[in-house]
Amino acid sequence: MTLFHALALTLVAAPDDPLVPLPFAGDPDLGALAAHWEAQRDRFQVPGAAIAIVRGDDVFVHALGQRDVDPEAKVDGHTMFYIASITKTFTAMAACALVEDEKLYLDDPVREILPRFELPDEHREIQETATIRDLLSHRFGIQSGPIVLLDAYTGEITGDRYWHWLKRGTVAGRPQYTNVNLTLAGKVIESVTGGDWRDWLESRILAPAGMTRTTGYASRLYGDPNCAWPLEPTPDGFARVAQRKTDRTMHAAGGLGISAIDGARWILLNLDDGRIGETQVVDAELVREMKFRHADQAPQGPIHVMDGFCLGWQSGAIGDVPVLSHGGGYVGASAFVVLHPEEDAGFFVLVNGSDLARRWALAVAADCSRAVSDAELPWDPWERLAPREQGDRTVEGERRESRVDAEHLSRPVGLYAGAYRSEWLGTLHVEIDGDALRVRLGDSPRTVRPTDETDVLAIDSDGDTLRFVIGVGGEIDAVTMRSTDLGEVPFVR
Repeated sequence: MTLFHALALTLVAAPDDPLVPLPFAGDPDLGALAAHWEAQRDRFQVPGAAIAIVRGDDVFVHALGQRDVDPEAKVDGHTMFYIASITKTFTAMAACALVEDEKLYLDDPVREILPRFELPDEHREIQETATIRDLLSHRFGIQSGPIVLLDAYTGEITGDRYWHWLKRGTVAGRPQYTNVNLTLAGKVIESVTGGDWRDWLESRILAPAGMTRTTGYASRLYGDPNCAWPLEPTPDGFARVAQRKTDRTMHAAGGLGISAIDGARWILLNLDDGRIGETQVVDAELVREMKFRHADQAPQGPIHVMDGFCLGWQSGAIGDVPVLSHGGGYVGASAFVVLHPEEDAGFFVLVNGSDLARRWALAVAADCSRAVSDAELPWDPWERLAPREQGDRTVEGERRESRVDAEHLSRPVGLYAGAYRSEWLGTLHVEIDGDALRVRLGDSPRTVRPTDETDVLAIDSDGDTLRFVIGVGGEIDAVTMRSTDLGEVPFVR
């Protein structure tokens, strides 16, 4: 296996498909970049990655590293990676397709489509006037921490819980990036189509665009033999992370897996205003509307500096070169997609790691922008993002895997096991692991550790605690979560 290991890219595509991937090794400049990226993998604890670069009619794809714990499980151009928040760009196009089909208008008030859409009382005016365009461009910054927890991590979201927490959320009243803006857009799509947002996206966008290696279902993503498992470094090599996506946590603000080759298709589709090959997937004017800045924000970002919101996309620049971009991150997953409209170019970076691996992906993104444009930076991104010798290199497995031994409990460990339920936060599972406890909230394993007080556990890293409530007969009746954000939340057997 060489440095530029196998890109045997057999495509199943229409005869007019414009995508014929080329290896980086065929271009001296890209080949040098690929060699540098490979040399930096260990320094940044990168398991595997796939990068697609589009320059005009040319598409280059490079893959490196491992997609699973076995180092011989190699990434290739067809390997599917979870892309988290980059999903927002897809959800926006799915909504625009409904506009083209005359089932929706961008300036429709949200409340006309979602009658249960209610914001805190002080934001009644925004509640009544916010439109689909406002959601897709993050115009009002609608936020709710519990919705994100339930939607993106535990999977215990229901309609009642969603609207309950939205009513108790926060509204910036100005442009602000949030997941809730786009999960609301997903609910709009579902209300209009009568089906799941993922199924509409697949039938209306992905299938016509030939994107057969893109899915909104975690069961398909991780059930595929060529998927990139989210990995983290341990003393014995890379291991699969405990927190992984399930079908019910793949939401409209962060719920897609994609391959590098399909990532190139996505770039082509957006650069060519909704067209790929001879197929016009979405009306050109609507795709141009997606790329128009609808809301401003204060410039932010370490490499690609974002200054506003389009529909799904973020607008900004690298150096003096305008770009549209989006990033995505989750435990064991990092991704970036960037369009250079003036250069008719773009790229997708996919990595099955986080933390230091995300920094590597950022530096790769800077290299890609400079490879397709005249972008200049006043500093070297590799040195700026480099891990420090002390404190940066992490063994994530030690941090994320946790359990509480029986010595910190007042009763036999088996008495604590069970499912404890909260009306608004779902099910807390206490599970036995030998002579210790582990805790899971819905689909999400939680990091727990003992405190100085018996039967009280610290949960996660934000000062929250879990207290087991011991009944008069010595049985465990309930668990009380004390949250800095939510106060005391009872979970009852």
